[in-house]
Amino acid sequence: MKKAALALLLALPVAFAACNNAANQNSEQSNADSLAMAESANGALSAMNLAGTYHGTLPCADCSGRDYTLTLKGDSTYELHSRYMGTKEGDVDFSESGNYTIDVTRGLVVLNSENESASFIVEGSNLIMCDAEGNAPQDKAAYTLMRSNDNEPAPESK
Repeated sequence: MKKAALALLLALPVAFAACNNAANQNSEQSNADSLAMAESANGALSAMNLAGTYHGTLPCADCSGRDYTLTLKGDSTYELHSRYMGTKEGDVDFSESGNYTIDVTRGLVVLNSENESASFIVEGSNLIMCDAEGNAPQDKAAYTLMRSNDNEPAPESK
C-alpha cells in the first residue's frame, strides 16, 4: 500500500507537467492563430483599401451634434467637412485637409492637421472616432462614421 501511494505521489507531478505542457502548446497555438488573423486583418489597412467617404453625426458637448463627412484618398490625404449644429451662433461649418497615416499595429487612421490630430479605429467598413489617446469610446455607435456606397455621392452637409 505504501509503495502504491509513493508511486502515485511520484507520478502526479509528471502528469501535471504533461497537462501543463499541452495547455501551454494549445495557448501558444491560439496566440499564434490570433496574431496571424490580426496581421491578416491589419494587412488590409492601406490607403487604397481605406479610400472612400465616411459620414456620421457625432455627439457634441456644446451643440446638438457634429455632422462629419471625411474623405480618405488613396494618396494618404484627406478632406474633412464638419458642421456644428445648433450652436449659439447657429450652424457653424469647418473644413480642413491634410495627410493621414495608418497605425497598422493599433488598426487606426490618424489625421494629421495643423491644428490637432484625430484618430479613428477601423472596424469593418466603418471608422470610429477615438479619444485623444487613441482609445475607443464607450458608446462606439455614437462615434461611428459609416462608409458611403461608392456608387452614391456623400451626404450633403445642410
